[in-house]
Amino acid sequence: MRKEARMYKRLKKCQGHTIPRCYGLFEGEIGERRASCLVLQYCGVPYDGDMMEASWTFKFGIVDCLLDIHTNGVQHNDIAECNIVVRENGLPCIIDFDCAIELRCDLSMNIIFHDVKPRLSEFGCKELHDVGCTLSVWKPNTVHYMTFNIDAKWADTPELLATQAPEGAPLEEALRHARWTIERRRKFLAWRDSLPYD
Repeated sequence: MRKEARMYKRLKKCQGHTIPRCYGLFEGEIGERRASCLVLQYCGVPYDGDMMEASWTFKFGIVDCLLDIHTNGVQHNDIAECNIVVRENGLPCIIDFDCAIELRCDLSMNIIFHDVKPRLSEFGCKELHDVGCTLSVWKPNTVHYMTFNIDAKWADTPELLATQAPEGAPLEEALRHARWTIERRRKFLAWRDSLPYD
């Protein structure tokens, strides 16, 4: 609990909007046992949905909160539905810093929603990249085709994707798999585009 209290202290600038206000760590004894209590602001109700299916506004709020936390030198290390509460205004607030560490963020580019997913090596920050993937912030940069992950640029037409089939694969089988892969990608992108903004 002391570590979590240190993280809240480090994130003082984030308190009250990105994370709850921390009123302090209180320690004492109950009978002959040591007891600790970290007193935090009530920020709202637990988020009970699936982050991937959240509205774009809520997803943007999660990313914005995490960017604020990273800018202030902390990596959360446990971004999950159970560590997000929903404020009265409908926006997220991040809680639970017992897994957090002090760390300089290596983010090397802006997070652009609806763009093609950047490679981690170009993006820089693993936690933000993982959260972006979990939230489906970006369009996939690959398609899974005949046991391989193929760059999505090949998935424009079945004929083009079939050129990436394993050597020796019959053309008709390659085209059948290509049509199925492209249709699955189309359905995923349509579902993704159907998510609400509010």
